[in-house]
Amino acid sequence: MVGFPDFDHFLPVLEDAIFRKTTESHIQIQPSLAITPQIQNGLHHAALITISAKVIDRSFRRGRTGANGKHLIRTVLMMQQDDLIFTASAETPDKQSALANIPIGSAIAVTGVCFTESGEDKKLKSLEVLLTDPSRFQVLAKPSWLTPQRLLIGLGVLLVVAVVAVAAVAAVAPVTVLGGSPASVPVPCALT
Repeated sequence: MVGFPDFDHFLPVLEDAIFRKTTESHIQIQPSLAITPQIQNGLHHAALITISAKVIDRSFRRGRTGANGKHLIRTVLMMQQDDLIFTASAETPDKQSALANIPIGSAIAVTGVCFTESGEDKKLKSLEVLLTDPSRFQVLAKPSWLTPQRLLIGLGVLLVVAVVAVAAVAAVAPVTVLGGSPASVPVPCALT
C-alpha cells in the first residue's frame, strides 16, 4: 500500500492510496474488545473491534453494485451501549440475512472495523462498525417477551373488557335510590 499520509478530523488517513495484492501469507487479526470510554477518547479508530450493545432499530439501504451487476443491500443496525448510540452495518445480496433476523431489543456483540468521526472540538461525533462479514455477530440476550407493543395491546384488551363489563352490569342491575331499595318506576297505563 502506497499513499500520502494526512490528518482528517484529527485522525490519520492515507490519501490517494494504491493497493496491490501480494503473495504474502495472510495474518489472522484478533479483534480487541472496545468499551464506550475508550471509543469516546479516540481509541480504536480503523481497528478491528468487538463491541457489545443493544439493538434499538434496523434499516435497509441500497448498497454498492456487486460483482454480478446487482445492487447489494446494506443492513444497518442502530445500537446503544451506555450513552453511546452508533451503527453497525454490512452489505448482503438480499434482505434475508442473519442481521435482518436479529430481534429489536436484543443484546449482541458485533465484530468489525471501527470508523469514528470527531468534531472540531475533538469529541466523538459518530461511530460506525463496518462488519467484515454479515455473520460476525453473536446474540448475547434476546429481548423480553413483554415488549412495549405487547403491553399496549394487553392494556387495550383489558380496557375493552372493563368497558363491556361495566355496560353489562349497568344494563342488568336494578336502579336504586338513596334509601337502598329499588326505585319504583311509574308505568303508564291507559284509562278507559
